[in-house]
Amino acid sequence: MTSMQENNESEELSRPRLRRKREKQSRSVHPASKGIAIVLLLFASLTVGLFVGFTVVGNGTALEVFDLNTYQHIYDLVFKTNSR
Repeated sequence: MTSMQENNESEELSRPRLRRKREKQSRSVHPASKGIAIVLLLFASLTVGLFVGFTVVGNGTALEVFDLNTYQHIYDLVFKTNSR
């Protein structure tokens, strides 16, 4: 075998690897997109959890989730000062 044939064979062997590498690069998602998706999913799960908590567990209305007075009341209950 000549060195020219060896070079051609080695190039043919390396081409599928390059194709695989290019395919992986084209499928990758930008890291900032992943971060934004995670934040949106966390916000959505928090919102769904609050709705379930207020409506199913707490027997309240769904709109109480957005009422600031509800959270003020919860804060006052948790951090109540004992004044005698």
